[in-house]
Order: sequence, then structure tokens, then C-alpha cells
Amino acid sequence: MADFTFVTSNQHKVMTAKIICDKYGVTFDSKDLDIVEVQDDDGEVIAADKARQAFEMCASPVVVNDTTWIIPGLNGWPGPYMKQMNTWFTPDDFVRLTAHLKDRR
Repeated sequence: MADFTFVTSNQHKVMTAKIICDKYGVTFDSKDLDIVEVQDDDGEVIAADKARQAFEMCASPVVVNDTTWIIPGLNGWPGPYMKQMNTWFTPDDFVRLTAHLKDRR
């Protein structure tokens, strides 16, 4: 029996998680579930809602992965909207957006 279910459609994330979990003897299954992503400016709210939905669907321990980019010099932008930004902007676009900033984290 697996220790948890990793809910993601991203096979790269699954492969990365397997490499890490194997080191510690942790096992998991992965599922691609149809989860509705709540729209919010707070990445933590989005991730918590995804985890709640996944748990309700699986009725067992789950892990979800949600990424938020917070660029302090851009007032936290793009935040949870980074997935959309990655489809519109190139890495060079991000470099140009932040080139003038003192804090480019």
C-alpha cells in the first residue's frame, strides 16, 4: 500500500517526487484528477483547496503541488498566475521585466 497519492498531471513532477521519495523509502501512487482550481491571489488558498478536493476524491492521504512565483520588486507579481504567464512570456521577457530592479529575487 502506498503512503500517499500524488495528485498531478505533470509526469516530470511525478519522476522528481519518485527520486526523492525512493531515498527515504516513501511510496506513492499518482493520479490525474479533474480538480477545479479556485481563483485567488493567494497561492496558499489555491493549494489548500486543491488538497481538499483531492482528499475528498481519494479518501486517503494526498499531496498536491502548486507553484507560485513572488517577485518582490514587482509587488509579488505574478504570484499564482505564473502558469498563465509562462504561456505568454519567454524567459527573456522576465529578464527584461526585472532588469531595472534592485531586488530581482
